[in-house]
Amino acid sequence: PDGTPLVVSQREFAVYAIASDGSLRWHADLRPYARGAANDIVVDALGRAYVGHQGFDFQARAAPQPASLLLVDVDGRVREVADSLTFPNGIVLTPDGGTLLVAEGFAGRVTAFDVASDGSLGTRRDWAPLWGHTPDGLCLDDAGALWVGSPLTGAFLRVGEGGVVLDRIDTAEGRWAVACALGGDERRTL
Repeated sequence: PDGTPLVVSQREFAVYAIASDGSLRWHADLRPYARGAANDIVVDALGRAYVGHQGFDFQARAAPQPASLLLVDVDGRVREVADSLTFPNGIVLTPDGGTLLVAEGFAGRVTAFDVASDGSLGTRRDWAPLWGHTPDGLCLDDAGALWVGSPLTGAFLRVGEGGVVLDRIDTAEGRWAVACALGGDERRTL
C-alpha cells in the first residue's frame, strides 16, 4: 500500500522489497515451503503477497510434483494457502480482491479461489479449462476477461470464465507468449 515493490528471487526462494534507493531488503523466506523455483507474485490492496512455486526442479527435468500457493503477510510471515496445484504460474486478483485466479500451466487450466478477509483461500473451482495450452502470465481487462500467455502455442488468449476464447493474438514464429499486462492511457494496450 505504501508503493514499495516486492519481487521474487527464484534462486534464493525469497521475497525482497525494493527500497527507494534501489537496494533490496529481505522481506520473506520461502525456503521452508517452496519446492522448485519460486515464481509469480501478486500483491493485494493490504500489502499481502501471493507467491507460487514450481513444485519440483523444473530446470533439472525432475518428475512433476504438486505445488502450493504461499501467502506472505505484510510482516513477512509465510503460510501455505492452497496446495495440490500443477505448476502454478500467473496469479491475478479480481478488482474487488474477492477472487484469486492462478494459471496451472501443466494442467491446462486457470483455477479460481475465493479470498477470505484474512487472505486465506477458500473454495477452489475451475475458472477456465484451456486444453492444448500451457497458461502462464495473466492479467484481467476492464470487462472481466482474462488475458493468458500460452508460451508453447505462441499465443496470447483473451478468455472468459468457463474457458471460452474471446480473442487470440499469435506471436511471430518461434516466439513464446509468456507474461502479459495491459497498459496505455486506458489500460487497453496488450
